[in-house]
Amino acid sequence: MNKIQVAQIVGIIASAYPQWKPTVETIEVYVNLLEDLEVSEVKEATMLLVMASEYPPSVSMIRRKVLELRDGLPITKAEAWELVMNYVHKNGTYNRPMIEDAITQAVVNSIGWYQICTSTNVDTIRAQFFRLYDELAEKVTTEKLESRALLIPRQGIEGGRIRAQIKAQDWSQPGDTASSDESSALSM
Repeated sequence: MNKIQVAQIVGIIASAYPQWKPTVETIEVYVNLLEDLEVSEVKEATMLLVMASEYPPSVSMIRRKVLELRDGLPITKAEAWELVMNYVHKNGTYNRPMIEDAITQAVVNSIGWYQICTSTNVDTIRAQFFRLYDELAEKVTTEKLESRALLIPRQGIEGGRIRAQIKAQDWSQPGDTASSDESSALSM
């Protein structure tokens, strides 16, 4: 986006919220922080945010909405847990699945498939899963939002380090004890 396009977006926001009077500095901030995005996506995100909120959208709200429009909404931790439990019942302890959702797979790796399958305290495992899922989902989202190249995934490169880590990870055998990194993740 160029300065004129960003100024037009700010104009849409100012028209929708007459009480909001952006200064020259405010417009410069929007220009500097939205220039790496496509104008059509920013306009669509801005229109959706204007329709849904009583308050003018901030830069972070616009970037988050663009990311949401591009990648879709992530699955919730409850949906992720349900997915894992379905795999537990379907595959059992010794047939570790490859879960398509990268965050869910990373959480399963952190806790350990064997531990998830054999634990007698499902409530504790679920609580650990939820906590780790929230942390990883927030980390991945923040990394994407802070990227000055939010358009890179559209050009065929996968976003986020977590996917690369998962694809490169050496799968341990069922029954192996968690590594020190996994143990520290569980004790957080």
